[in-house]
Amino acid sequence: MPSLSDPQTVERLARADEIRLLYEQSFLAVFASLLAAMVLCAVLWPVQSHAVLAGWFGALTLTTMARLLLFHRYRRERPEGEALFAWERPYAVTLLLSIGVWGIGSLPLLHGIPLVHQLIVYFFLLGLAGGSFAVYAPRWPLMLGAVTILLLPGGLWMLLQHEPLTYGVLTSTAIFGVAVVRTGKVLVDRMHQSFVMGHLLSGAHAEAEREARVDPLTGLGNRRAFHERGSEMLAGPGEVCLILLDVDHFKSINDRFGHAVGDRVLQRIAKVIQGAVRGTDLCVRLGGEEFGVLVRVVDREDAAVLAEKLRRLLETTDFCPQPGVGPLQVTASFGVAGPTGDLRRAYALADAALYRAKQAGRNRVVRAWDATSHEGGSGRSMARPANVEMESADGPRAPASGFANDQEGAG
Repeated sequence: MPSLSDPQTVERLARADEIRLLYEQSFLAVFASLLAAMVLCAVLWPVQSHAVLAGWFGALTLTTMARLLLFHRYRRERPEGEALFAWERPYAVTLLLSIGVWGIGSLPLLHGIPLVHQLIVYFFLLGLAGGSFAVYAPRWPLMLGAVTILLLPGGLWMLLQHEPLTYGVLTSTAIFGVAVVRTGKVLVDRMHQSFVMGHLLSGAHAEAEREARVDPLTGLGNRRAFHERGSEMLAGPGEVCLILLDVDHFKSINDRFGHAVGDRVLQRIAKVIQGAVRGTDLCVRLGGEEFGVLVRVVDREDAAVLAEKLRRLLETTDFCPQPGVGPLQVTASFGVAGPTGDLRRAYALADAALYRAKQAGRNRVVRAWDATSHEGGSGRSMARPANVEMESADGPRAPASGFANDQEGAG
């Protein structure tokens, strides 16, 4: 999706909104034009050639049918976004053809009839021009073209009659036209700005919603995303397992190299995790140096295999903090919980298994369903005491009961 922070993108979307508004608000104007033509033919029937009236009305009917066909296609396809740009030209062509029958086609109607009937025809054109200001205002150039085609041919005809009454009518029309054009331009600009502002606000809202669910340091989901999307995954089909991992001795990395290096290590870990899982899996940073991965599996052992794969990838990745410093090895401890159907219970089980991995010497995977830790193929088990806050040489780790907290563990 194009970024709504790009001014050109926002302008194009606003233009698409204007085209959509044209189609939505001008449908009834097609029938109003045809109805006005019927009334005008009835008025001119006693004074104008019936063949002229029939030919003029027939031409208008054809252009009206073309416009209705276009509206039918539009409503059937319902284009959105920039796809609307392809619909602007057909709209303009069919509109200007219909307007041309009214404007240029009015010349045969004006020929050979009394002055009062000529003025009636011109007043019909003025009425259509006024309607054009309202209906076609979303696309300013199109609206100006329609009004010009409507009034210019008849206005020149009236001017050539050299009648004081026609001069007065044309003068009033010119004054009215200038006022309407100036006012209309202001309204059109305000309408365009409202479309632009709407897209800017929509983009800002979408960005705020995204940032509310994304960890700004790593780009992974955050705790809120873990709760929301994790619950959705558990409610879906299949079995979902949770992998928790906590970076070993992370506090010592911050102490030795500084927090900026620690941040780069966390970013690199996030990339390693993302590169090893599927796009349908959920990767989050739960806080501090603790990460979580929710995976949909056929068998819970698949989650343990993935956790071991992640452990080996982190163990063998060169986390070089800065030039001139030797390779930095980073390891992590893992806790894996099998399918439970409840996110909080899955977290508690995985967190307990992670605690056992820390207590058993770190850099290993512990599966909650059998409490067996693995490191390079060997393993041992250790039970976690109830209600014990996890600690390591680097500082306290959040207990399983602190699921809603975002504390930084240091294990």
